[in-house]
Amino acid sequence: MFRRRSVLIFQPSRPHEILDTGKKPADSMADFWSPRLLYRGRPVAGRSQAILHTLFESVNEGLFILDTTPQGFIFKACNPAFAQWMGLAPQALNNVDPREALPIDIAGAFYDNGHQCLSQKVSVRFQATIHSRSLIVTLSPVLEEDAPVQQMVGACQDITDLKVAEAMLQRSQLRLQRQNQTLMQLAHNQALASGNLNEALHQITEAAAEIIEVERVGVWLYNPERTKLVCIDLYDRSLQAHREAKPLDVQVYPAYFEALQNERAIAAADVLTDPRTHELGKSYLLGSEIRALLDAPVRLGGRVVGVICHEHTGGSRAWVGEELAFAGSVADLVTLALEASERQQAEQALRRAEERYRIFFEEAIEGIFFTTATGQCVSANPMLAKILGYESPGELIEHLTDVSRQLYVDPQRRQEFLRQIDENGAVWGFESAVYCKDGSTTWISENTRAVRDSNGILMGYEGTVENITARRRDQAIIEYMAYFDSLTGLANRERFDQDLEEACSRRKAKI
Repeated sequence: MFRRRSVLIFQPSRPHEILDTGKKPADSMADFWSPRLLYRGRPVAGRSQAILHTLFESVNEGLFILDTTPQGFIFKACNPAFAQWMGLAPQALNNVDPREALPIDIAGAFYDNGHQCLSQKVSVRFQATIHSRSLIVTLSPVLEEDAPVQQMVGACQDITDLKVAEAMLQRSQLRLQRQNQTLMQLAHNQALASGNLNEALHQITEAAAEIIEVERVGVWLYNPERTKLVCIDLYDRSLQAHREAKPLDVQVYPAYFEALQNERAIAAADVLTDPRTHELGKSYLLGSEIRALLDAPVRLGGRVVGVICHEHTGGSRAWVGEELAFAGSVADLVTLALEASERQQAEQALRRAEERYRIFFEEAIEGIFFTTATGQCVSANPMLAKILGYESPGELIEHLTDVSRQLYVDPQRRQEFLRQIDENGAVWGFESAVYCKDGSTTWISENTRAVRDSNGILMGYEGTVENITARRRDQAIIEYMAYFDSLTGLANRERFDQDLEEACSRRKAKI
């Protein structure tokens, strides 16, 4: 009816804790591992204790036991993993005060947290670094009803690899953030949108060289016969110059051109050992000391029309995943520049770019929007919703159905906006006070252009928004300080001269 349960009891290490068996207390680690296994007060087989001892000795986690003494603490037992992390042999920690065996800072941490563990009778955790290893140490009190805590059990976990992985992940996230910001800036650049191919390529190659940290970035396009790749822009970072390079003959480098047709990117850590670039490296690249390549094909209408090359000098280089993804995105930007240059109208390019750069739209640090010609917001990103005080872009789109009536504090600013758009096709740095969701006001600066279809019919407006409330406030303070005395608040000589000049001008106009 009832199951029998075995109870495992460690032999205590103090005289007053020993059961009446006639044995002496444990004086060494070997004695510590000779406890009695009792079942209802009677000794039984010690196999379970042997298993526990084996686990204690073999686990990778550092384990130890501390006894309390009137002077502090002493190590009563530790496993090889703990001793190895401390840089000591297990025997060196036999009945030893941590202050005698461990570095001062580590011993101090053991004592500070040990006293907290004893006084509060709770487990405590702290981090320690020893011999270039990062450890998480846990101290747990051995509780015996209401008796004072006489012993603590400790465990150490090596988190060095985790810390290294976290640091690598953080660096990777920073690189991705920087790459995304750069791609967003390039994607919304005026040269790219206007179809100025040379200027767009200049900006793309310069930015790519800076972000991936390579010496040269170049764009090559096939000639009409598709027999050669011709360099149309090569940015040399060391010379801060854009120039050209020799054409590449398709027949001379068949392995390279085959890979260019079939792969998303050619990431050659060493151009001499990579079979795709071996011939190219021997006869073409070594004269420029180029030893590593990251090349991404440029496609137009599903067809490879060229390549953007990231060239590293001075030795081999292993390319990481985010660099390959960035190279592919840069190649997409070159494609976009070619499309804009050929068509002038960006409608088709924008439709493809909407999906291609969806992630950039969502993570942009500026507000991005599209409104219809009648002023209804049909697209917005999270940053625009945040600037205007909405919980989400969806809530903003649902609420903002008439920009002229609902958004602008001064309706005349909307009329001025439409006038400038009508005259110039776009506005840059157009500043206005606008209403937020809660009725408060904020200042924005927007860059907006009119979007028209192939027949020139106005479809709507798209652009970016920046919150400039803080800047406007600072400008107002500066202007006040320039024309008013900071002590009295009265207009100063500069303001008097200005008002006098304006009054004289008005007087002359009346005469």
